Amino acid sequence: MQYPAIEELLPHRSPMILLAEVRDDAPGSITCTVQLHNGSPFVENGSVEAFVALEYMAQCVAAYAGLQAYRRGEPVKVGYLVGARKVDIAVDSFGVGDQLIVRAEHIWGDDALGKFACTVDSNGQRVADGVLTIYQGDPATDELASRH
Repeated sequence: MQYPAIEELLPHRSPMILLAEVRDDAPGSITCTVQLHNGSPFVENGSVEAFVALEYMAQCVAAYAGLQAYRRGEPVKVGYLVGARKVDIAVDSFGVGDQLIVRAEHIWGDDALGKFACTVDSNGQRVADGVLTIYQGDPATDELASRH
């Protein structure tokens, strides 16, 4: 399947677009890639600190929401990471030349508030995973946000 460019699916702008592309999707899930090179954000001395995996996972969720909006003919909305649970990062860093496979699976919620089980794999090995809670909308004007 042909997917739109990642820039069309994320509310982010360069240089903060960390994903390379959407690789695959299915109902309730998406798979994206990250290709690390010397010009990638957060690369220092040939590597990226592994805690950036949390942002890779969050952007994968954003790509999921953006792809859903794209298919409905709607604009991409800004989302907010409001929680991260059971996050496990098994490496200290990622290296230039690594291709990471990032997956997000919608496990609860709706378009406004949802939970996603996310993973990051490198060279066929699981290197990070966690459950992210995402809020999508404007917290200053949204009725859901004002109730909490």
